[in-house]
Amino acid sequence: MKRSESLFNDITNKPNNLEHVKSNGLNTSKTIIETASKSYREPFGKFESFDSIPSSVSSSESQKSSQTQDSGIKRAKFSHECVTFDFDSQKYFNSKSDENQDKLNSSNDSDLSFQNMALEFLECSNTFYGLPLTIKDLLKKLRNITCLYDWQHELLTIMQQKYQAAMRNLNNKSEKDLNTNLLYLSPTSGGKTLVAELLILHCLLVKKKNVIFIMPFVSIVQEKVLQISDFAEELNFHVEEYAGVKGTIPPLKRQLNKKRTLFICTIEKAHSLVNSLIETDRLRDEIGLVCADEFHMIGEDSRGAIYEMILSKIKYCSNISSSKMVKNETKSLPIQIVATTATLENKLELASFLNAYLYERNFRPVELKEYVKMDQQIFEVDKRLKNELETESIFKPVRQLDMSFYTNEMKKNDMDGLIALVREVIPNESCLIFCPSKKNCENVASLLATYLQPELKKYKREQKLKLFQELKEENGNNICPVLRQSLQFGIAYHHSGLTTEERQLIESAYREGILCLITCTSTLAAGVNLPAKRVIIRSPYVAVDFMTNTSYKQMIGRAGRAGLIDSIGVSILLFKSLDKQKVFDLITGPLKKCQSALQIDSKALRVLVLSLIGLNMTHLGSQILIFIKQTLFYVQQGANMFKQNMDQISEQPVNELSQDQKMLNLVPEEFLLISQALDYLLKKNLIKINNKAEGTLSPNVSNENLKVLYYCNFEITKLGQAAIKGNVDLDLVDLLYNDLKIGLKNMVLANYLHLLYLCTPYDLVNNLNNVDYDVYTHKFGNLDEDEVRCAKTIGISEEYLQRKRFNNKASSKKIDDFVIKRFYMTLIIYELWKTHNSIWKVSSEFGLDRGFVQQIVQSAASFTSGVLHFCENLDEFWPYKNMLTEFTKRLQFNCSSADIIPLLELEGVRLARAKQLYMAGYKSIEDVAGGNVDDMIAKVKNMIPTVAKKIIRSAKILKEKIENLQSEADNLLLQLSLE
Repeated sequence: MKRSESLFNDITNKPNNLEHVKSNGLNTSKTIIETASKSYREPFGKFESFDSIPSSVSSSESQKSSQTQDSGIKRAKFSHECVTFDFDSQKYFNSKSDENQDKLNSSNDSDLSFQNMALEFLECSNTFYGLPLTIKDLLKKLRNITCLYDWQHELLTIMQQKYQAAMRNLNNKSEKDLNTNLLYLSPTSGGKTLVAELLILHCLLVKKKNVIFIMPFVSIVQEKVLQISDFAEELNFHVEEYAGVKGTIPPLKRQLNKKRTLFICTIEKAHSLVNSLIETDRLRDEIGLVCADEFHMIGEDSRGAIYEMILSKIKYCSNISSSKMVKNETKSLPIQIVATTATLENKLELASFLNAYLYERNFRPVELKEYVKMDQQIFEVDKRLKNELETESIFKPVRQLDMSFYTNEMKKNDMDGLIALVREVIPNESCLIFCPSKKNCENVASLLATYLQPELKKYKREQKLKLFQELKEENGNNICPVLRQSLQFGIAYHHSGLTTEERQLIESAYREGILCLITCTSTLAAGVNLPAKRVIIRSPYVAVDFMTNTSYKQMIGRAGRAGLIDSIGVSILLFKSLDKQKVFDLITGPLKKCQSALQIDSKALRVLVLSLIGLNMTHLGSQILIFIKQTLFYVQQGANMFKQNMDQISEQPVNELSQDQKMLNLVPEEFLLISQALDYLLKKNLIKINNKAEGTLSPNVSNENLKVLYYCNFEITKLGQAAIKGNVDLDLVDLLYNDLKIGLKNMVLANYLHLLYLCTPYDLVNNLNNVDYDVYTHKFGNLDEDEVRCAKTIGISEEYLQRKRFNNKASSKKIDDFVIKRFYMTLIIYELWKTHNSIWKVSSEFGLDRGFVQQIVQSAASFTSGVLHFCENLDEFWPYKNMLTEFTKRLQFNCSSADIIPLLELEGVRLARAKQLYMAGYKSIEDVAGGNVDDMIAKVKNMIPTVAKKIIRSAKILKEKIENLQSEADNLLLQLSLE
């Protein structure tokens, strides 16, 4: 994207000069920010001298610039103190002081030196933060990175020193200070990911251990896999994607001295991966680092609980192994945990939970200017006064929005002035407009395309036409009317109603500058990386709810990114006058604290307890309570809560109490948390009691008193093991078991309909708000005799559907609405499976968003994988194993033909392209890998050299990977046979 004048001038309509800067109270550190922004990632030569440091920087600071001893490269030294802490959780709880918190919060940008740091590690001239020097060259070659920010240099230096100290202690057989865990915070676009990647490379290349990199969404996992694959090829390590149905559980065991593996996972897949490594007793030996991205998500209800379980298990396994490692003279440290996010309100609690070194910086390489707009007045948000109590204190009026060119029709249809705000930016710069709903995204895109200047159609016209054709090909030669109109202006909408393929094409076009504006929902802020020069928030509401400050921070964080957006990033929040106080609270209020999801009698706590028993991590009730001390829940409740309460003894004289009663009185009151979960699991037949711990209670003591469970040894049942392996919701285990049991007796095998019904996920049924019974009865009427027999077996008849269609309640038979909705979703999947029609066509027939239809199929793929693992652990369901094996793959690729599924595994190959390749004679991975670019261009329509090279390269890598996996599997089998 082209450079432009400071957008601050556009907003204020004032000249960009020094006097103006001073008049706005901006100190000279802002000048340093601009200097740092412009020089970011410039060649080394840029830093040969720092004589040009602004005169406002003190002489003592300028004297700190010195030449490194070995390299001859000069760089700026730090002019500020590091704000870092090491945590002792016991001391933290004993003091509960706010002193550290105040010290952390006192850090501000004006205290920082923003010069970029040349890539040089002072302590070891022959290494790069403990890594081979070749990493420096690769960063320049693959990422065009030639320098680091000072905070990155500082943190990487600290972590290398900690690693060296821990290794010295390990070599001296000392159990002290082996921990190198880290929690670091830096604003969006501040360079967090690069630090994580360098620590990952350190583990892979120096520690020679595998790494688990946890990321929140499938799209981000896929993006990161592509980004880091070039490093993997150059440095000889594997990269494996664990998202959706991808990823082998447990992973193939490789020889670590030959080639390590980086597992890039979603939160759910990381949990399955960690569980499988614990169960096979491989976690401690194979994994050296777990890196947790977007760590603030630990505070979410369901996914946050999974995040907490993963990290708690890692901590627990590392703590158990630490003393053994030292005694056995194992030259290996405990598993390191590195967590990162932009900001956290209760960072001290979370650092204590991780037993981690805490590091925080507020540095943004590109300055973010926040504005709000009420009526036609634009206000600057003066964050220096955020502690003021009056809105007028922080909202400084800067200008009226110029809407003089609006016609009466434009004023009527665009009262918010979006057209005026957008025209100031596009097409030379990028813009994101966050809208409160999916429908509003489309309406805003259509509005802008209706009234923006026609000259925009000429901008990158050929590239936009190509994007238009690609979107049509993905949807069977169809495209929605809104995109047909808006793409001409470089505008598109982005929300869950689009298919994954459509979203990927739009995201790619936006990154390349073909699209200059995207209207989107709030989910984009937490998803893929799409920065913008200007972010406009259409309303402070998400659907009907007022947005949280976490959502607000995520949205405005998209404004400005080093290397992509020059000078200043700008955010503008639009609101009505009646919401003025709410908006003030939104901007100035504290972030929501991350609270543990492992609450009393919660579903998450039951899952955790079941997995602890199933993975043989612990079997005794009292030991489960010990594990809870590894959780965030324990940290937030306070250490004192879990001390044994000896005060509430029975009023009977001690000498009159039985031995059993004395033992029960010793049970901590806090065990109630665990006992309720254990009681639930026992009643569900997911676990059973083996015996009571020796020397505790007599055998005849009743288990009705939940305190008794404290002294019991537990064992997981086959049903419980199946629930864990299948990742089945514990509340739905009985339902799934009964459905599968009935299916064995009455399965209709003349077609796939009955199996697809069993593989239709339960949890999505509630997301289907309305069933169109006109469509339902029409589709049911087109079923053949065997398919109708399947429906009747499930319990659905055409007569009942007709009655529902006409709202006739005069029916002698009542069918569960849940079953009705679930079979309706099955018919959607079956339509794709049977006809191979496009998602566009099927979604149109059923009157649903194409994105929702794809979500049904993708969820069915994950659910089918879970059902398969569930059946594999229950002998009575052996017939399902072979029947379900092929289902997962076909569902993963939207029920595509089995012939083209291998081609869909290739990078950049979507359904339309896979069909083209297949028709051109490329019917397998081997065919593509053996092809050449010129032939592919000649045979495949609209194929360009760069795409052909990428596809062939991807096929070669995949072919080599398959061959290597087969070879490694053969070698392992040979070793086992020799043993």
